[in-house]
Amino acid sequence: MTHPHSNRGLNDPYFTAEDYAAFTEDKVANPRFDKDRQKIRDKFLHLHEVLYPEIRRRGWELHPHWYAPNIVSTWYIGWLKQIWFMKLRYLRSGAQVQDIESRMGMPRPLDNAETQYTKHPMLDIRLDSEYLAIELLLTDQAWWDAQNLKNKISCDPKAQGEFITILHSLGHDYVFGGWPDSSRPDLITTAVDLARGDALEDWLSRFEPGYDWLRLGIWYSDKNDYRLSKARVVQEILYRFEQLYTVYAFLLWTPQNDYRQLR
Repeated sequence: MTHPHSNRGLNDPYFTAEDYAAFTEDKVANPRFDKDRQKIRDKFLHLHEVLYPEIRRRGWELHPHWYAPNIVSTWYIGWLKQIWFMKLRYLRSGAQVQDIESRMGMPRPLDNAETQYTKHPMLDIRLDSEYLAIELLLTDQAWWDAQNLKNKISCDPKAQGEFITILHSLGHDYVFGGWPDSSRPDLITTAVDLARGDALEDWLSRFEPGYDWLRLGIWYSDKNDYRLSKARVVQEILYRFEQLYTVYAFLLWTPQNDYRQLR
C-alpha cells in the first residue's frame, strides 16, 4: 500500500492543527484562508489516490463522485461564503445514482449538482475545527434508502437481530445520531447503546425517512491521535470503512435488498 505522503515525519498527524484551524468561526468566511483550505482539499485527494485502489481491491461497492471536482466536498472554494468542514465521500456508482433517482421520481439533472450526494447513503471522512470523523451518513434527502432500512428492521425479525449484532460488534467507539451537518455533533449515544433493551425500537418509532438524518461513526477529538498519523491514517480509515461497510450494505437499497414495499 502506497503511503499518501512522503516518509518524512510519519508519526506526525496527517491533518495538522493548522488544518483544523482553517474551519474555526473566525476563518470560515475569510477568503484569506482559502489557500489553507485548498491545501486540505489536496490532502484529501492524496488520501483518495491511496484509498480508492484499496476499496476496489476489497470489492466494496463504493465510488467517488463521477464528476471529479466533486470528489472532495468543497471543490468550490472561493465561491461559498462560509466553509465549516470538508469531506472525502464515497457512494453508489453514477449509473446506480441515476437509477435510484429515477425511481425516486426525480428528473435527470442538467448538470453535476453537488446536492446529488445528499440523496444517497455515503461513507465519508470529515474534517472540521474540532474533529476528524469517519462515518456512515444518510441525510434527510436520502429517504429511499432510509425507508428501506426502517422497513427492513421493523418488518423482518431476523434482519433486526442481524442489525443488533452488527451494532454490538461496533462497540462503544461508534456514535449513533441524527444531527445535520449544520449542527454540533451529539456524541452521547453509542452503537452499543442503540442495541440495548428497547432503544432500537424507540428510535425506529421516531425516525422519519425524508425528515431525519442518520449518522454512525467515530469522531476523533484528539488531533494527535496516533491512529491519525501519516503512518497510520490510511490503515485506520480502511479498518473503519470495513466495519461501516457492513451497515452500508445492510441498508442500501438494491433489487436484491428491497424492503421498501413492506409495511
